[in-house]
This record gives sequence, structure tokens and C-alpha cells, in this order.
Amino acid sequence: MSNIQKTLHFGHSYYNVDMNKPLDYDKVSVINGKEYLSKIENKFNKVYTPTAGDILYIFPDSTIPRFKLKSFCEANNIKITNNKQKANILVANPSALSNQMFETKHWLRTLKKESLVKYLNSKVPINNVLFSQLREDIKDVNYEYILCSYGFLDKINSGKFGISAKFINHDDVIDEDDPKTLNNHWDFDYNNGPHYLLLEEQEATYQFVEANINNLYHQDALLNLINTGVVIDEELYKGLSNMLESKNSSDHIVALEAMANADYLESAVYILLLFKEHSRRIFECPTRYHVNFKSLCNFFDINRRSYIGIDEIVKKLVEKDILTSKNLYMLLNLVKEEVENSGNTDCFKMTDVLPTPELQELAKITDAKQAKEEPIEEL
Repeated sequence: MSNIQKTLHFGHSYYNVDMNKPLDYDKVSVINGKEYLSKIENKFNKVYTPTAGDILYIFPDSTIPRFKLKSFCEANNIKITNNKQKANILVANPSALSNQMFETKHWLRTLKKESLVKYLNSKVPINNVLFSQLREDIKDVNYEYILCSYGFLDKINSGKFGISAKFINHDDVIDEDDPKTLNNHWDFDYNNGPHYLLLEEQEATYQFVEANINNLYHQDALLNLINTGVVIDEELYKGLSNMLESKNSSDHIVALEAMANADYLESAVYILLLFKEHSRRIFECPTRYHVNFKSLCNFFDINRRSYIGIDEIVKKLVEKDILTSKNLYMLLNLVKEEVENSGNTDCFKMTDVLPTPELQELAKITDAKQAKEEPIEEL
């Protein structure tokens, strides 16, 4: 599905270099991670229909409450295994699965392989012991870039390897016929990334996912089935809001428990509004570390540093494919006063505080996809 390429990674500090030994670097496999993760996320099955006899494997770092999962499996005659080779249903958190397959490198300096080869051939003496092995290993590189630490480039730039070079921050290839360019410039790119390294110990997971992509399910597909608790309506929302405004910490604990055990999707608007209005109280509550509440936070990708405004609530409804007209109208009624007092947002305008036409159209598309039987409320 994706093209794995080979390159070299000069990841060490290079502040102390033994000038009598070859340069220290790693041979690494790299992949176009952004493209791959986009493809694989589209391949995730988003809906799971329980079938008696299914065998589930849950990848590490998924945010599924195990005790709820156990009850669900028992009710549906489904088994859970710790051996992914035996499973016919694979469930994963996409971001966690990415970390299990790749080591992501941000803010790396990079050298173009083409420029480095030309520089080695034209500038470095053939008997230079520091670069002798590099001459051979670079032949196997089929990635456009060599990955470098700042320390490595600094040593080259300052002539510490006995070879003087200056950097230019553009993509021109060194011209062998221009002595001035050849002697004074080494083509580099300051921040070409992130780069996704496929380490040897991670390659087995990568190959397994590739081979079993049709059996891979987004963890939300399972969470949507096991989180079928009470539905928070406007009355319950106001009650929970009052509890979180209370100075009594026991009220906060009860409120968090109710949020964590609610039906995530059916209660999404009110849950997100509680995060918006009471984030400080919520994340000061000791039960925020409870597995159920952590699962809720992970489901909506919320932490104590998250900013939850009106527009952020809309984005999360879109991400979960639940921006129905019903939810949009519900949210509109609850935020109308805030918009009137604070002015337009990206999603709501002051024309009688209506959602933007684009947002209304998106809600209608979601309605059609979900094929809800109840009539769409007019905005």
C-alpha cells in the first residue's frame, strides 16, 4: 500500500567526534507517513456489527473501558484474544497505532542525497576515514533526503571534519562545474518533515496491519456500541451544570461519573458544553483519572489544555459524523445568547444567530447519511 524507502539518520549529537573513526549514523526505513496515515485512516471500518463467534484483538493504548468491553462480549458471544494472529476483528486507536508502527521525527535538518553524493565525490578526499563507509552506504539510499541532527550539520559547517562548507536555504542542486558554488554551499532543507521512521522492531506490526487492513476497525466503532448509557437531555445537562458549579467536591464526582457513563454520541452536544463551561472544575476533580472518564476524554480528544469553544464543539460533532440538524438546532438554542453578546464565530453569524449556510448543508448531508426517521427541524 505504501512505499518504504531507505536512508541514513545522523541522529547523534556529534559534539564529541573521534576523527579516526567512520561517522556514526543509522540505516533507517522511512515512509511518507502523512500520506500513509491518511490512507489507513480511510481504510478503518467505522461500523462494527457484532457476530457470534467473532474474536477481537484490541491494539495497545486503545481507550476502550475493559469492564464494559467484557460485558459487551459476553452478551454477544464474542471472545477477546491477546494474540492478534488469532483474531478476525482488529480494533485500534489510529494515533496509538501510528506510534506502534513508526517513530516520528519532527524538526530534523535534512540534506538532499543528490547534493551529499556530489559533495563527497568532489570535495572529500577518497582516503578520508570519516567518510569511507558513508560512500558505500549512501549507494543503498533511495530516499530523497538524508536525515541529520543539528550537531552533524554544525560540524560540517564549521569545518570540524576537516572539510569546509557553507549552507544555503534553498533546493538548488550543487553545480559541479561551478567551483564557487561547489566550495561554499551544501544544499539543505531546515524542516522537511515530519519524517516517519520504520524501525526494525516496529516493522512486524506494520506488515501485519498491511496484510489485515480489511479487518481493521476504528475503536470508535466499538465504543459506539458499548457506551449506550443514559442520554443526557437539556434538563439533565442543567442539573449536571449546577453540580459542577457547586463548591461541594462530591457533587463534582457524581457529575463526572454521569458524564462518563452517558451515551457518548446521543449526549455529545451536552457533554461538550459541560467541558466548555466547566473545564477547570472537571480537570480538578480526582476522578478525572478513572478509566471511564479517561475513555470519554479520549473519545472526544479533550484534555485539560484543550480549548473548547462553540466552534470547537461543532468541529468535534463533524469529526464524529453527528452534526445532524437536530444537534445543530440543539446547540444553537444553547449558545444563541453567547453569540449575541460576543459576536460572530466561524460557525455562527449574527443574522438572527443562524448557522452558516455551509454548516446547515453539512448537517443535511449527515441527516441523509444516517437516514434518520424523525423529521429534520427547520432552522
